[in-house]
Amino acid sequence: MVPMPVLFLAIKAADTQAVQLLLESGARTDICLSSELNGLYPLHVAAGLPGDEGPRITELLLHAVADPDVQAQDAHVLLELDKNTPDPQAGFGNKSAKGPGSASLDMGRTPLLVVCQRDHDYKNARDVVCVLLSHKASTNLLWSGHSPLSLAIASGNHLAVDVLLAWGADPNLPLSCRVGSALCANANIAYNSGTQPRNRILLLEKLMKAGANILMPILVGEGRKCVMGTAVDYAYHSFTQDWRIAHTPYHALNPRERETLNARRQLLSAMGELLRKAASRNQQSGLEGEQSLVSSETNMYTGARAAEENASTVSISEDGKEGKRSIRKQAFKYCYQCGRSVGVVLVACSRCHEVLYCSKTCKMKAWNDRHKEECVRVQDQDHSDTNVIEERPTQRESTANNKILTQKWTEKRHASGDQSKSRRSKDQPKHPPQTQLYDPKQNYSYI
Repeated sequence: MVPMPVLFLAIKAADTQAVQLLLESGARTDICLSSELNGLYPLHVAAGLPGDEGPRITELLLHAVADPDVQAQDAHVLLELDKNTPDPQAGFGNKSAKGPGSASLDMGRTPLLVVCQRDHDYKNARDVVCVLLSHKASTNLLWSGHSPLSLAIASGNHLAVDVLLAWGADPNLPLSCRVGSALCANANIAYNSGTQPRNRILLLEKLMKAGANILMPILVGEGRKCVMGTAVDYAYHSFTQDWRIAHTPYHALNPRERETLNARRQLLSAMGELLRKAASRNQQSGLEGEQSLVSSETNMYTGARAAEENASTVSISEDGKEGKRSIRKQAFKYCYQCGRSVGVVLVACSRCHEVLYCSKTCKMKAWNDRHKEECVRVQDQDHSDTNVIEERPTQRESTANNKILTQKWTEKRHASGDQSKSRRSKDQPKHPPQTQLYDPKQNYSYI
């Protein structure tokens, strides 16, 4: 067995003066431990130190020209929190898809990944993150499918999340199928959300302010069960893994479980609303670039189209006038209430056919909350479109002929009605017989 270098012993002892003396004496910082010990470097050990000595020793090593992105030999190691992740439910989806390419391959842990993995002493861990980022440590290197941002979210270190986002960490960095993205890590029930379950909603707001894309394609599931969805689908799939809370009646849960269930429902509702707004903005920006035969006011509706094609032309008729209008079809289909796009059967609104729903519950809730006014507005716009459509010459001629035929048919029906009335009057007698009245004073006994 190769003995451990003396610099490692001083770091593990959290002796700042000894580390400084060794570095001044020429101790090397590019020597790692054996592969049996995951090939850790001195900077990895310093990043994992608890207490105030961790940031100080880390800064000493970086001033000694230590590589802030040095990678350990633990690429084969899986995150402890992901080991207990259950296998996705069978039948969650029936579509196969390939996930987006990762921005970086899984390699060994960097010192930044080590400190973001810490689930305790968040304040000093935040200080170590600041020191590493000030020396240009990369936030895009992955380990076990995780980025530094997703590891900080999984460990519940919101202080480190704030620092990473402030230094420009990408919340849309594609991660492994098991992790998904930073938004998915926030919705994963296997990860720590802090002492309060509602912290996930606060973290969701931080990620969205930092530019997180909730419409980013995410692989939901593993292996052949993978389907391409969004962070909302990932959240619903993750929540269903907790069988006790997801499938137990509300009255049978204890107070703590009820609080957890309410917090998860609020998170799902918030994510669904954010997805609906993001999809509406994308559709509206696409409508602005299209050329239509009607005014731009008809394109103000931002619901999800129920058609499958990207574009088509439909005809509109009202009062004998016909025309053509170009309508942009929505490729991305999702429930207009909860935001789910896979694992559910989507049915269009029976009135306007503009939005989709995954269940009757979502349909009724969306109708009462917002779609009642939107659906009426779409109907009014469709009627107003017919007033601005120009008629074709052949259409005007056919309309005039139809009016003439209708007028002749009406006159003929009135004439036949008058003749039938005259026949009935001829058949009736001019003087109908009168009935004789009996006089009570007369004697009719002789009859």
